Amino acid sequence: MRDSIRQKLQHEIQQIDHLLESFQPLLAVTRVRDPDLVELSALATVLHSFYGGVENIFATIGKSVDNRLPTGTKWHKDLLIQMSKPTDSRNAIVSEQQYGVLIGYLSFRHFFRNSYAYQLDWDQIHPLIESINETWNQLKMSLNFVLDEEDGPTENSV
Repeated sequence: MRDSIRQKLQHEIQQIDHLLESFQPLLAVTRVRDPDLVELSALATVLHSFYGGVENIFATIGKSVDNRLPTGTKWHKDLLIQMSKPTDSRNAIVSEQQYGVLIGYLSFRHFFRNSYAYQLDWDQIHPLIESINETWNQLKMSLNFVLDEEDGPTENSV
């Protein structure tokens, strides 16, 4: 993998790490009580930013490693599907289990972009918030394998 691609991916990883670190106090509040509307709005923004960053990573891999990006009205979902399949130059980035989790974040991204803050529902957002750190840590492990790959997929990589 070229250094410029590796640097782009590492930058996005750092951005998501910083996002989640910055909002840990708010994420911790949700383990004690339900958030109010302002907190819920902030949490929704975190979810949107999180998946946006993940999608930036996937788009970089699609463009720079796979040499193709999906097009059309379902390109966001098609990109996630693309990352769940191995290619000649890399192994799958997203496992079947991770795909099932990430599709929830993608669905929320779509909802967030097409709704009003007063329509946010904690019962729907809560599972995404509750699993965001674990989801990110698992995805980062997969990405670290990709960052370490030199010449295509190996037995030890994702």
